Amino acid sequence: MTELRYFDALMFLGKTPDAPTREHSTTNSLRQTLDRYGFDRGLVLPMTPGCSDPAYGNEQLFSAAQQDPRITPCPFAHIDFRKLGTQDDAYVKTLIDRGARAVCFYPKTFTRGMAPRVTGDLLTSLQKHQLPLVLFETGMAEAADIAEQYPSLPIILPQAEWKSNAMIRTLAATPNLHITLGLGFSLYRGIEAMIDLGCQRQILFGSGYPLSEPGAALCGLCYTSADESSLESIASGNLQRLVNSVHNDQNTKLTDTPDRVPAQPKSTSKLILAARTGKHLPLDNIIDMHAHLSSWLRMSFHGGRAEDMVQQMDQTGISKSFISHLACLTAEPKWGNDQVIDAIKRYPDRFSGYAVCWPIEEETGINEIRRCMDAGMRGIKIHNGHGISYTHEGYRPVWELADKYHLPVLLHTWGDMTDYESIFQRYPNAQVLLGHSGCANEELYVEFAHKYPNIYLELCHSFSRHGIVEYLVEQAGADRVLYGSDAAVHSYGQQLGRVIYADIKEEQKEKILSTNAVRLLDKTRAYQ
Repeated sequence: MTELRYFDALMFLGKTPDAPTREHSTTNSLRQTLDRYGFDRGLVLPMTPGCSDPAYGNEQLFSAAQQDPRITPCPFAHIDFRKLGTQDDAYVKTLIDRGARAVCFYPKTFTRGMAPRVTGDLLTSLQKHQLPLVLFETGMAEAADIAEQYPSLPIILPQAEWKSNAMIRTLAATPNLHITLGLGFSLYRGIEAMIDLGCQRQILFGSGYPLSEPGAALCGLCYTSADESSLESIASGNLQRLVNSVHNDQNTKLTDTPDRVPAQPKSTSKLILAARTGKHLPLDNIIDMHAHLSSWLRMSFHGGRAEDMVQQMDQTGISKSFISHLACLTAEPKWGNDQVIDAIKRYPDRFSGYAVCWPIEEETGINEIRRCMDAGMRGIKIHNGHGISYTHEGYRPVWELADKYHLPVLLHTWGDMTDYESIFQRYPNAQVLLGHSGCANEELYVEFAHKYPNIYLELCHSFSRHGIVEYLVEQAGADRVLYGSDAAVHSYGQQLGRVIYADIKEEQKEKILSTNAVRLLDKTRAYQ
């Protein structure tokens, strides 16, 4: 694959009071981000509308665009309820004249809906001028309904419901509906599935900067198995086509294709240079410490068999994945564990296994764990999504076994772990991996890593918060951070991008991707 050109469909300018400073942006940081990641242009939205005065956020945005032509304004479409329906068209034309090539809208925050009695003629005017509408706070089905009412209006969903089984089919049935790859789109083989249904003209590359890490979206796209024409359309062509269709009246279209040398990323990292063209990563023994076989009825899955996972691992350069079955969310662990055992037998060099259990009964609890360890598994996965706490008495023999043999135990966590500190204290030899570290309450993850030397911070998280990898490395130390993908829920490439593009040293990336896992596994004792 040749290196792609990028027109980022989702960048933000400004700050919100409830976000850390790493998730704030200025005109200067936007320019640095465009340079660092090699983006030609960025469609930039004001951060302010979500919490303050839309007009102020818009003025900041237009000022930034005057300072750097790579910044393409996407202002907030503000409805003046004192003049509802009387000046909507003139307002839209004014935005276009000032450089807007799309507008954004927050219906729940500012209008409590999208009905014509609330929005007046705004959407009609947007459709007339082909000015794309970036629609927040709106579900896929509702956005599709709006798109059907205004069939010539390009509608962009910045946060598509990628976990929904209906998302891709809804997109395929609604040709003027588009989605971006920023703000958490991490669906395993999801881009391929959309292309297979003919949606390649409806997918827009978007980084979500500064809310999410641009490198995640970059690697998610670069490691997509698709023809180069589709990848080029997603990276820049689709958004360029939309902004080129904007016009001031029915007859005059605007010229909006800058003639400039393609941007080049400012990096000498061997990992980044390989990832930019979807090449096998030049690092030996990359180990994914958090992956899954199978599927889950409540979510959209496009793979999850051992064969397709090995293909994805080959493409990215991952040597081995530690897998558990999503039966960890059920009361029937054996059928899932049997599939993991089978995958390990067929691909012994590519997979190692975590045993899962249902601790309410001894047969499906500790006995099932022992059966799996006898079959060659090397760790334990525990999930509290079925409502059973990690401190439940049924887990006591499981924790005792892990402590005795220094086994890795992968826990699903989501920020609130204060109830589990007694476990960390009682079983100091169990190698505890806190899954989704930094997804929320990142200070607590760091606190536990400092207090308990047997705790590791595993990274996988769909939203890919900007700067969180750097934060965990700085505060907890690179030796305590592990790469995990959460495949076949999340994309291998998208999750790799969070580490590859992190602003940390190359040797720290190598620790996270490889050597930390090797060191952890060397601590385990032979199971008897």
